[in-house]
Amino acid sequence: MSVKTVSHNEFFFLLGQADRTSLEASKPLHDAYVKATPEQQADLKHRAVVQYVMGKLDITQAEAEKIVAKTRTQRTKLHEQAVNAASKKASYHLITRGKDSKPAPKSHGKVAVGKKDVSDLQDFIIERELTREQVKALFEQALEGLQF
Repeated sequence: MSVKTVSHNEFFFLLGQADRTSLEASKPLHDAYVKATPEQQADLKHRAVVQYVMGKLDITQAEAEKIVAKTRTQRTKLHEQAVNAASKKASYHLITRGKDSKPAPKSHGKVAVGKKDVSDLQDFIIERELTREQVKALFEQALEGLQF
């Protein structure tokens, strides 16, 4: 596959265009997902993740199935990033359509954090391979610069 060189502006225009058209194209998939049984929904999401991993890593379906079947700790860093990206894209297009499916939980004396925020933070930590000590330092330094 040959790579076409594009300008900065053209690249981001095409990226935005792809986001818009893929969201439009996924509407029937979302509609089918919403009407599906829980078992069918799980199958639709699994298939979406496998297909995305195939495209992202340029591998066969059998190879992608093996990667997706592994646990997070059994995957390579590259494979884990691909599966995480695939899962987020599948959720975005099939389930939420770009909207949070559930509002952040309300606090009842305890501090509550939304699941998506936790997931995004975990992805950040995993992608950068931060140690527990680095995560603690990150939070300490981040909190020093904030006023509430």
